[in-house]
Amino acid sequence: MALVRWAVDLATTLEREMTTDREPQADALLRRELPNLRAAWRLVRDRGMLDDAVTLVVALFDAITYRDMVELRSWAIELAGDPLLAAHPRAAAVLGTAAEASYQSGDHERADRYATAGLDLAADSRGSWLCLMARSVVALARGSYAEVVELCEAAAPLAPGPRENLGVAALAMAYSGKLDEARAFNERGLTGAVSPTMLAWGAYVTAEIDSLAGQNEHAERHYVRSIDLARASGATFLVGVATVGLFSVRADAGRTEDALQGCRDAIDYFARTGNWIHQWTTLRNLADLLRGLGDHNVAALLHAAADAAPDAPAANRPLDDPTSAPARTAAPLGRAEVLQTAREAIERNLTRTQLSTRRHDDGAPAG
Repeated sequence: MALVRWAVDLATTLEREMTTDREPQADALLRRELPNLRAAWRLVRDRGMLDDAVTLVVALFDAITYRDMVELRSWAIELAGDPLLAAHPRAAAVLGTAAEASYQSGDHERADRYATAGLDLAADSRGSWLCLMARSVVALARGSYAEVVELCEAAAPLAPGPRENLGVAALAMAYSGKLDEARAFNERGLTGAVSPTMLAWGAYVTAEIDSLAGQNEHAERHYVRSIDLARASGATFLVGVATVGLFSVRADAGRTEDALQGCRDAIDYFARTGNWIHQWTTLRNLADLLRGLGDHNVAALLHAAADAAPDAPAANRPLDDPTSAPARTAAPLGRAEVLQTAREAIERNLTRTQLSTRRHDDGAPAG
C-alpha cells in the first residue's frame, strides 16, 4: 500500500536525520506529517502488518524520547503487548522503545519490565542498546547510581553514534558526589555529537554538575544553552528538565520571580505530557524554594506527597527532614491535589514577590 510504504520510508529518514545537524528540519517534517503517520499506523495495525509496525515504532524512538508527541508512546506500548511480537527478530528493539515510552509516561516499573524482557531475548545490538538505555534511566530514577554506570558503560559501545549513555553515567556520578568523574564521562559522551539534541543533552549534564559544584553562574549559562538548543531541535523534554535546573539555580541566586515562573512552566509541561517521574522532581525543587520563602506548610505537603509516591525518583533529601513532619499527620496529597496546591502556592508567592519589588522600586517600605 502506498501510504504504508511512504510512512515507513519517512520514519526511516527521520530516524537517520534526527542524529545529524539537520534535526530541526526533521522535527518540523515529523510534526507536519504526524496526521498521515497516524493514518498509516492504524492501517498497519488493523491489517496485522507486524514488520511495518515494528519499523515505525523503532524508527520513532527519538521522537518518543525527546518530543511531546504523547500518542507515539501509546504506539510503542500497544505493539509491545502484541502476542505475535515475541517471535519477531526485532522484538527487543520494540520492547526497549516501549520501555522508554513507559518511562516518559512516568511508569518506571513497566519500563524496567519491558527492558528486562527485551534483554532476555537474543537481541541485536540496536535492541540491546535500547533496553540498556531504558534500564539505565530507571536505575537513575531509583538512585541506584553504581548500576547506572554499569548499564551505561555496557550500552555505549552498542550506540548508533554519539548518544546520551555516558551523559547518564555522568549524572549518576555527579549525584553520588563524584564530580570529577562525572565531568570526564560527559566529555567522553560529547565526542562527535552534532545534533542539537545531543549537544543540548551535554549542556544539561554540564549544568547539573556545575550546580552540584556550587558554580551557579556556570550552571545557569549551560542550562540556558541547553534550553536554546533543545527548543531549536524540538526536544521539548530537554527544555522541561533543563528548566527545572534553571529555576533552582535562579532561586539560589535570589531571583525569586524568575524561579517561580520557571517552575510554573515546568509543572505545566510535565502535567501535559504525563511524565510524573520528572514532575515529582520539579515539585520537590519547588518545595525547597517555598521553604526559603517561608511557605513551610506547603513545602511540607509537597515533600510528603513526593515521598509517598511510588513513581517518584529517589530523593536526595533525608526522609526525617523536619519540613515533612506536619504533612505526615494526614494522608499525602494525590496528583490532582498536589498540582493545584503547587500552582496556588506559585501564584501566591509570585504576587507577593512582585508587590514587594514594586514597593522597593517606588521607595516605599517593603514590609
